[in-house]
Amino acid sequence: MSLERLISVPEMSNGDMFVFGRTLMGKHACVEWNPDAKWMLNGNTLIGGQSGTGKTRLLKEMIRWLSSQKKTIKVIDFQGDMAVQGETVYEIRARYDKSEHHYAINPFEFDKDLKNGGPTVHSALLADIFKKALFPNMGPIQKQMFKQMIMDVYYIAGITEDSTTWTQELPTITDLSLFHEKLLQMLGDNQLWKINQRINKVLKLRTEHSGGSDEINEKIDKEISSLCTTMVALGDFAKHKIEDDENEWNIDIKINLEPYYSKKSQSKLESLSPYIKEMSSMTIFLGERVPLDTIGHVRFDISGLTNASKPSQAIFFSELVMQAEFRRVKLRGEYSMLTNKIGKRFDTAIIVDESKLVLPVGKEKDNPYHIAHRINTEGRKFGLISISATQSFSHYSDDILKNAGAKIILNCDGKEHKVLKSSYSKINDGLLSRISTFGIALVDTGKNGFETVVLPWADKKALGIEEVDEAF
Repeated sequence: MSLERLISVPEMSNGDMFVFGRTLMGKHACVEWNPDAKWMLNGNTLIGGQSGTGKTRLLKEMIRWLSSQKKTIKVIDFQGDMAVQGETVYEIRARYDKSEHHYAINPFEFDKDLKNGGPTVHSALLADIFKKALFPNMGPIQKQMFKQMIMDVYYIAGITEDSTTWTQELPTITDLSLFHEKLLQMLGDNQLWKINQRINKVLKLRTEHSGGSDEINEKIDKEISSLCTTMVALGDFAKHKIEDDENEWNIDIKINLEPYYSKKSQSKLESLSPYIKEMSSMTIFLGERVPLDTIGHVRFDISGLTNASKPSQAIFFSELVMQAEFRRVKLRGEYSMLTNKIGKRFDTAIIVDESKLVLPVGKEKDNPYHIAHRINTEGRKFGLISISATQSFSHYSDDILKNAGAKIILNCDGKEHKVLKSSYSKINDGLLSRISTFGIALVDTGKNGFETVVLPWADKKALGIEEVDEAF
């Protein structure tokens, strides 16, 4: 092999097209990638290969090229090894220290789309994400109660289904915790449950003694009057103040207490206490809010969470970042209708290494509303692409595999060979045997099918190249 068949690392990202390298066979042409090009189905790109095959290195070179094209890039970094010059980085730490600066996320940020957004829609979404990522043991009734609390905390903050209220200051996890605390205080002596029992008793009396004696009617009227007095007293719940070491919390609107009336509701509310307590101490919610709508090259370094054995928090944070970015591009409308576009087909990329952590698993693989599916199937309409890397293509759902405009396969074992051959009809043992050498990849960008490509860092000795290329 001659040195002319290799490109240097800088050459990958310094042109109008990103260049993977030259083909091993045939005319040794450069294999290019550009989601703005018409010959690509879309920009969604999948990278697979076992550990140590260069997935992260390849991703970083793609990031450099995207940055040179002035694209907005959101990198979700689970390992802390995706740093590229020119980025803005937000480090999310596992340990919270009041004396130090911390970044955090506010899960109450919601989609302001008039047709499909609003606090009620987001409350259901948030309850789903909390259960899936943080509290998988939360039961359906607990989840429903949790969703109701989220909705009420929005209302307490003055945010309702009226879109004119959507600019109000968002509530926080602290507000949710304080609301839960106040509810438990009220329910401590079963006040709401007792009132509900009295109401049921009055209704029963009315039904059984309709048109009865004056004495019975007077008894019913007195009980109704007593109930009204009690409910007025409980109405003070609508304007109360809780004080702790740092917080004052005021409610200026009345909350519908009916969902919390029953004795069963009270027990479920109490059973949420461990979840609420755990949430209140999670570092991802403590600190300065990360500006998720930032334009440019942004990296979210959440390696502190994964290294501290808190992957569930890292997954939760990642899902909210992906949701927020999808919201941002969707709100501006279809990309084809925008003016002053940065690129013909896209201007935003979400990039995830170790993407297994955010990909749908189990039943979620068939859920079209999982955020990874929505980005891959709907994102291109709004100028958003997804680039992800994982150790096995089996981690990708059928929908994600079908909606990928580019696939890059690095060295993998025999088990993965079976996965690849079942996923792509054009993959065979002959092609797979070529990528056993480090730095050789199978690349399909939609132009010529899978091509065998020599990446700049390929093992030269294994390829019969003894000279040293000074460009490396």
